[in-house]
Amino acid sequence: MNSETVSQKDDLLTKPDFNLDLDLLLTYLYCTLDDEFPEQGMGRPQMANDAEMVCISIASVLLDADKERAWLRRVERRLGHLFPRIPHISQYNKRVRRLAPMFDRVVSILGEQYPEIAESLLIVDTTPVPCAQSEETVMRSRLGPGPMSKHRRELLRLDGNEDHTLADYGRCAAKDRDYWGFKLAYLCTPSGFPVGVRLLSANIAEQDALRALIKTSDIAGKLIAGDKGFRGDHLALEIEQAGGWLIRPDFINETPRYGKGLKIRQNIESCYQTFKGQLSLERHHARSLKGLTARVLERICALASALWLNNLFGQPGRHLTAYDH
Repeated sequence: MNSETVSQKDDLLTKPDFNLDLDLLLTYLYCTLDDEFPEQGMGRPQMANDAEMVCISIASVLLDADKERAWLRRVERRLGHLFPRIPHISQYNKRVRRLAPMFDRVVSILGEQYPEIAESLLIVDTTPVPCAQSEETVMRSRLGPGPMSKHRRELLRLDGNEDHTLADYGRCAAKDRDYWGFKLAYLCTPSGFPVGVRLLSANIAEQDALRALIKTSDIAGKLIAGDKGFRGDHLALEIEQAGGWLIRPDFINETPRYGKGLKIRQNIESCYQTFKGQLSLERHHARSLKGLTARVLERICALASALWLNNLFGQPGRHLTAYDH
């Protein structure tokens, strides 16, 4: 068999001649992850392994099933031909929360196969993640101290939570509103593929949110585009020390450097619209920090998976319509 024949055969295996859909995404994703995740050790056999659980949870996000109990009532009918062993609701909740580190690993695995990661341009921004609408809900929520007593705040700290990982009051300047919850700091490629993600308290400044991102992300040789909120010579110096460069729109009272606006930032605004529209970021229904973290990472992983498959089949752009039914 000559090299041309082998190449044609590989193309047929990797790029079948039919439209993209959710079944294809889950099949490719499972085959990619199954070899990467360790097999179960000793103990009671699991209804589904970790790779299957990741695929099932991602499918719930893409199909806009924001409540887990309602999702499990329809998952067997929709995905039973792919995953015949579906955990019960009590097992499903616990497994998804324990899989939070796995979602990060999935994004890293897919990022190794995403060519845009190697390019030099990244975009950064923050967006609100509201968690309560009334003062009564804030007072009894387990997501953060809010107006609780100092004793309750200390108990949350003893559980390993610092101030910047507890829900609090913040302000969204874009929509001119106050909210109680968290702030999602997102560092991504121009197409929206995640490079760094942090869930921080709503009252954290954007400069500190970016500082938290660069502690866990490799920005060496990267040009980071942000908005006016990322102002500060100290912040720019810290990014340069990490090997990157920061650009942002100029203020009126500054020496002109980058211009009044950066059109590339529209990409991340569109990405946030995808999170809050198709991926229901603000309808997370989380009641605990572990639950909120897992549900946010589910949505990050779902977007990364869709972008990964679109790129694999030559469908550029953030198109998720093929996977929402």
